[in-house]
Amino acid sequence: MADLGGIFKAYDIRGLVKTELTPETVLSIGKAFGDWLPMAGPVAVGRDMREDSAKLAQSLIEGLRRQGRSVIDVGLVTSDMIYFAIGKRKLAGGAMITASHNSKDYNGIKLYRDEVVPVGLDSGLAKIRDNTLKQKFKPRAAKPGGYRKLSIRDDWIAHCLTFVDKLS
Repeated sequence: MADLGGIFKAYDIRGLVKTELTPETVLSIGKAFGDWLPMAGPVAVGRDMREDSAKLAQSLIEGLRRQGRSVIDVGLVTSDMIYFAIGKRKLAGGAMITASHNSKDYNGIKLYRDEVVPVGLDSGLAKIRDNTLKQKFKPRAAKPGGYRKLSIRDDWIAHCLTFVDKLS
């Protein structure tokens, strides 16, 4: 694997699409993330509206599933919605494919563990980076993890409405 250590930032992963953040690289990140997560259980994966986000999400999902992790694909969501999915469903973790404010040539991944704790270099991302770069993974699971799509939109809207004062 090319020297991609620079795509692993303090609190997320960001890189140029097609040269740094490729489907192959994201598949490896998914495998390393699935191996690293400290809690057993499913992982939520969401994505933003960038043209390449759906393909990168599928690569991440494939990597997670190869390591035996079940995945809940929440589809096109905001970052706040992935936090909500992880916390509401008490998941082992989650990932959001998004480059946030970066230009269209970039994309990225935000990783979270159980209880919606961000995964940064000091809290697990360095290990995920090292295992990704070294291609060091646990043996492939005998059976891939499960997969299901789930719309969290209605639950998210209901949650947001709890913050609104009701008119009398």
